[in-house]
Amino acid sequence: LRERCGIGPADPLLVYSGAPLEQRGLHLLVEALPSLPGVHAAFVVSKPHWRYVKNLQRRAAKLGVDERVHVLSYVPYQQVVPFLSEADAGVIPLHHWGNHEISLITKFFEYSHARLPVVVSDVKAMAALVRETGQGEVFRAEDLDDFVRAAKSVLTDPDAYREAYER
Repeated sequence: LRERCGIGPADPLLVYSGAPLEQRGLHLLVEALPSLPGVHAAFVVSKPHWRYVKNLQRRAAKLGVDERVHVLSYVPYQQVVPFLSEADAGVIPLHHWGNHEISLITKFFEYSHARLPVVVSDVKAMAALVRETGQGEVFRAEDLDDFVRAAKSVLTDPDAYREAYER
């Protein structure tokens, strides 16, 4: 992951892996980067050529953070966990939509298998589990300032969140 992003081991890296859909809130991660100096964002997505992804890249350029935004294609399934494990945290910025409230999505399990701290929106089921396990931070969906707070918390001490996987 880091090699494909062209960054070193000391560069803080947040990752989103999954379908690039607006209701999944990827734009929040781009909007947060000016408030997260030096932090990189990797989007490992199924359709890097989709309009929403291109809009994310255009917005990153306008914000002056385009060199810290990396759009990558999916990797083969057997490489997903080792690939994602190179990030510092996994991001799931879902909006409040019906199925988002009641399920744990695939990327949640992929991040967990990769032992990544997570930054998740307050969709019901996922937020409850993250609060219970301590494996990450929860933020109010679509709230930029609260997302920045949660991301900073996780990036400041990722090992504290990784300890949840030991329990």
